[in-house]
Amino acid sequence: ETAQAIEALGRKALPIRLDLLDLASIDAAWDAAIAAWGRVDLLVNNGIYQGPGIMSPVEELTQQQMQALFQGNVFSQVHLIQRCLPHMLARGSGTVINVVSESGMMDPPGPIGRGGWGFAYSASKAAFIRMAGVMKVEYAGTALQFFNMEPGFVLTETMRLRPDMEAFAALYGGAPMEVPAETVAWLATDPAAAELNGQTVFAQRHAVKHNLVPEWQPKRRPREG
Repeated sequence: ETAQAIEALGRKALPIRLDLLDLASIDAAWDAAIAAWGRVDLLVNNGIYQGPGIMSPVEELTQQQMQALFQGNVFSQVHLIQRCLPHMLARGSGTVINVVSESGMMDPPGPIGRGGWGFAYSASKAAFIRMAGVMKVEYAGTALQFFNMEPGFVLTETMRLRPDMEAFAALYGGAPMEVPAETVAWLATDPAAAELNGQTVFAQRHAVKHNLVPEWQPKRRPREG
């Protein structure tokens, strides 16, 4: 459906499947993209592990679940970035946007099922948050840019199916998918984004500040900062 929507705008789309728990499938996806397009200007690490352990309390968490969460939310993204870097450096440009979560920055307001989240998920996202700042330092003096983008509570199809969706909505309001999408587009194309290189950008606050989605009126005004 996403590919069809893109093509309806007169653009091209290349849907490729990959498995975040299988590095070989990530390599195959990268190779397919390069074979089709010949270049990658923007890498958005938006995929996450979806499976057992995400919402498990610590007492019930298994080592296998922890390993899968970190493989799917950290290690695989590092691998893909490592594939991407030589290509972007050779071309002299490129942007990497890591989609992170505020759960990796703060304690939950309540337990799992009442607005909270599992330790393993938030720990994996906390680890991922550290990458953009490190990459900025390692690639200072190049044209490459690295950002964290925190989308906030977004009303995706998956989120609407969660049994605790109403609890999250009551706590965090919620935004349509256009809000993080427009923020990604801004970071990838606006020259002013260079000032935010290496930083975490909170999509809902950013969209309000820059009026990126004029038709969206947040139920809870995003915090400043």
